[in-house]
This record gives sequence, C-alpha cells and structure tokens, in this order.
Amino acid sequence: MPGPLRVLVIDDDPALCRELTRALAIDGHAAASASSGEHGLAMFKGSLARGDPFHVVVTDLVMGGVNGAAVVTAVRALAPRTFLVLLVVDGTGRQAMPPVNRTLPKPCTPDELRQAIRGLAKRHATAMRR
Repeated sequence: MPGPLRVLVIDDDPALCRELTRALAIDGHAAASASSGEHGLAMFKGSLARGDPFHVVVTDLVMGGVNGAAVVTAVRALAPRTFLVLLVVDGTGRQAMPPVNRTLPKPCTPDELRQAIRGLAKRHATAMRR
C-alpha cells in the first residue's frame, strides 16, 4: 500500500466520525475529525498554515450551517490538489453535488471508506512521483 495520508473527516454525526477515523487509523493514516463544516474548514485552513495539509477531505453533503458543497468549494479554492470524498444519502439531488474525486453512500461502512482511501493513496503516490 502507498504511504499514509492525512485525512480529515467532516460529519455532524459524531459516532460516524469516530468509526471512520478509527478505520482509517487501522491502515496507518493520520485521521482527524470535525463535527461541522465550519470546524472542518478551520482545521483545514490551520493545516495549510502549518505546512502540513490534509491530503484527503471526507465530508457529509447535508449538514447544518456550512454544508458539504460549501466545504468542497472552499477546499478546492484553497488547495485544488486535495482529494475530496463526498458522503451522500440516497435520494439527495445529484444535480446539486459539487465535483469530487469519489462519492460514497451515507452511511458508508468503514471498509468502503478504507477502500476509497486506498485508491486515492495510489493516485497520490503516482502524483508525487511526477
């Protein structure tokens, strides 16, 4: 497997955040979580300021306040090479979804997320060799 990634999981469901960050840690990734879009964007901006940015942001599409679409737009503007994974509940209007690297159903299983991150880790390793 390619090297570990720094992954930020943003979801207003704290139990799901814990479950997903634990699953990512099993694969050796440095995973952090935020319980809102506002908190997640603050963490993302802080990581950029420290020079230790997140490689992947996993965000729920539907959250109160700053939603997943706003998170994706902000992350793309701040760091366009960041991989984005959007968690989408069935029935959510697909036309309103911003462009991302992967979409996963919400709730997704830890194994579904781990598999998606493995694929993104391979893409990241390839990009770093260029």
